[in-house]
Amino acid sequence: MLQPDLEKIRCKQVELEAAFAAWIAEKSKYEILAFADEQGNIVRHYPDGYAEVIVYADKKR
Repeated sequence: MLQPDLEKIRCKQVELEAAFAAWIAEKSKYEILAFADEQGNIVRHYPDGYAEVIVYADKKR
């Protein structure tokens, strides 16, 4: 009985991830967004494709 519930959750997670990706893609066309990159830096992304690091990650960790 537990297995069908896990499958429903996995399907819903895939659905939500796709919806979020589409929402962010549309939002990034018109708004300035900030995300952490792979190194932990906070990067501001502009609609024209320009990106700038606004906070560098602490390298001591």
